[in-house]
Amino acid sequence: MSYRTSSARSVAAHVLMRVAKDDAFAAVALDAELARAKLAPRDIALATEITYGTLRSLVDIDAQLARFLTKPAASLDENIRAILRTGAYQILYLSRIPVHSVVDESVNLVS
Repeated sequence: MSYRTSSARSVAAHVLMRVAKDDAFAAVALDAELARAKLAPRDIALATEITYGTLRSLVDIDAQLARFLTKPAASLDENIRAILRTGAYQILYLSRIPVHSVVDESVNLVS
């Protein structure tokens, strides 16, 4: 997964993709992505929250996503699934982030 620019959300999605696809350890993958992305402290905190929060809530997030998917989540590209999961986490659990911001960033990450 490569992005034109690094953001907290892109870092989190990339870490989730590596965990799912490569069986990477989340902490190691997150540290590597944060070092490469060179984010501001506030964005580091957001990337960390999104990454670990998504992993903690994965069963619930996948159940919520399944209600809207026309095919099983497991059949989706790992990148798309990671972006959907991180976006869903933000919408479901992070009330301080506007939904339109989450949707806009998620769409930009896919395109």
